[in-house]
Amino acid sequence: MGFTIDDALREFKKNYKMTLLAGEDGCSNAMTWVQMVEDKTILQQLWGKELVVTTGLGFQSQKKLKEFIEQLVKYHSVGLVINTGKYIFDIDQEIIDYCNELSFPLLVVPWEVHIADMIKDFSYHCLRAERDDKYINQTVMDTLINPAIIEESRNKLAGDFDVENDFQVMAISVETDEELGMMERRSIKFS
Repeated sequence: MGFTIDDALREFKKNYKMTLLAGEDGCSNAMTWVQMVEDKTILQQLWGKELVVTTGLGFQSQKKLKEFIEQLVKYHSVGLVINTGKYIFDIDQEIIDYCNELSFPLLVVPWEVHIADMIKDFSYHCLRAERDDKYINQTVMDTLINPAIIEESRNKLAGDFDVENDFQVMAISVETDEELGMMERRSIKFS
């Protein structure tokens, strides 16, 4: 399930004065972490599925900002939050259109927002969602291995699922995972 940009907007839009400028169709993608980026050289360190936050210090021109966003898309980031009002004041319509076309969420928060607090809150929710997902996965796996505990598992999952309705479980096994890189293994596991 994971912590998504939709979740962040529902939970924190007012606190952090967040505005979604573009990419609404991508807001349901789960983020794994929040990363502060002020320079393109660190982008190759991204795992994928991070929400990137910037003040725009290294991307003050619209051309550099668009190139930055293109790189974020290449490295599979789930979106970008720009802390506007010091280095970046406006975002060109061309960038907004580009983000909409790719369903890449582009959000802004005003300069007076303490982005360290926002990053802390989002990171906490990412970690909590990951923990909850692991718990759910383990409960389902335990039930598949030992059907005798199905009622106990139903009780455990009742807070996360409508256990009275029908649902399906799918298990996927990847036989050649040693041929996959770390990022590919993590992406498959996360999916």
